[in-house]
Amino acid sequence: MAEDRENTVGGCKIRWLEPLVPSMAGAMSKILIVDDSVENLRLLQALLAAQGYEILQARSGAEALETTGRERPDVILLDVLMPGMDGLEVCRRLKADGQLQAIPVILVTSNDRSEDIVQGLDSGADDYVTKPFHREVLAARVRSMMRIKQSYDAVAQMNEELKQAKRAAEIANEAKSQFLANVSHELRTPLHSILSFAAFGRKKANTAAPEDLLRYFQRIDQSGSILLSLVEDLLDLSKLEAGCAVIAAKPTDLAALITAAVDEFSSLVVHRQIAIVLPEHVDSITLYLDPDKIKQVLRNLLGNAIKFSPDRQTIEVTVRETEKEVSVSVADRGPGIPEDELTAIFDKFIQSSKTRTGAGGTGLGLAISREIVEAHQGRIWAENRPGGGTIMTFTLPRDLRAASEHRPTTAAAGGGPRLDTNTR
Repeated sequence: MAEDRENTVGGCKIRWLEPLVPSMAGAMSKILIVDDSVENLRLLQALLAAQGYEILQARSGAEALETTGRERPDVILLDVLMPGMDGLEVCRRLKADGQLQAIPVILVTSNDRSEDIVQGLDSGADDYVTKPFHREVLAARVRSMMRIKQSYDAVAQMNEELKQAKRAAEIANEAKSQFLANVSHELRTPLHSILSFAAFGRKKANTAAPEDLLRYFQRIDQSGSILLSLVEDLLDLSKLEAGCAVIAAKPTDLAALITAAVDEFSSLVVHRQIAIVLPEHVDSITLYLDPDKIKQVLRNLLGNAIKFSPDRQTIEVTVRETEKEVSVSVADRGPGIPEDELTAIFDKFIQSSKTRTGAGGTGLGLAISREIVEAHQGRIWAENRPGGGTIMTFTLPRDLRAASEHRPTTAAAGGGPRLDTNTR
């Protein structure tokens, strides 16, 4: 059975019928009550506080606008007749403000004349109540406005998500266009060289000196190698990004892998009198990793260091171990990288403004390296070296199997390479 009880607020009797009608509002839903009468403020607060709302108060139009801007209430109960700025003017200003116009406004009026109600609704009010207040009607109208506010907030959130999705799609489309433009440029350059020198050889096959023909063939061979390297890099990156590549992890000696990668550049560094200094007294470091993929990362980092180092300089390879991971750094004495480009150089076709001319390269090596390292649950980054040069560092977890358990499952949806730690 429901239980009746009465309270007196400001000389007015309020009859409560228990149980109360369940509120649609959450515990933190806020109502701003605007009235120049202290008695009316107390009465409305008593009526609505029991419904579970947080109550805010304002005693003038100016205070109402200031409080609304600061607190952003969910519903406003606004008295029409107030000295100075009346409720109708406050309502007009609220509805003219793009940040506040969605807050529902319930006008509180002392009469129910149709012309007054029309004037109030024309000012932008969403509903109205008349004095004296009928508790159930007031509570129902507030709940109705709360539902409207909740619906508006949901639509606003959806619109914001759509805007973000649109921006992401535009960025992706721009990146795709830039990618295709870069691919076209990178393919066209060696192809043009191949076709040009092939045409020279064809035209002068019977008249050119043997050394000239040899030079033509060397240039064709050089351009063909560049073209093949680009195509292989594109295929590698495409597989990694699409989740088609498999990271075949197995127990591997990282120290031996570093030594093997350095040995591949032995003839080049001897020719340029560059010394690659390996860490001393590094014992075998056995990690679960894909030896082919990590060796590709090492080749990319060492190749960049050699490419951008002056002759007769030293490249230092450093290995550091912690309880959870192992890091490998390759430090050179090249031109360095501008601070604002240290992250971007790991994007496709991006080369540092200090190195993008004169040394060649597809601009894909570091992008591929990042995909491989992140597939191993590691990190890769670049930093400038004190005294000049660049340090490229990547990390690998000591326990790839444990790290992979926390890895988001995105490969099936084309979100990255598939990690296989069961390879023997």
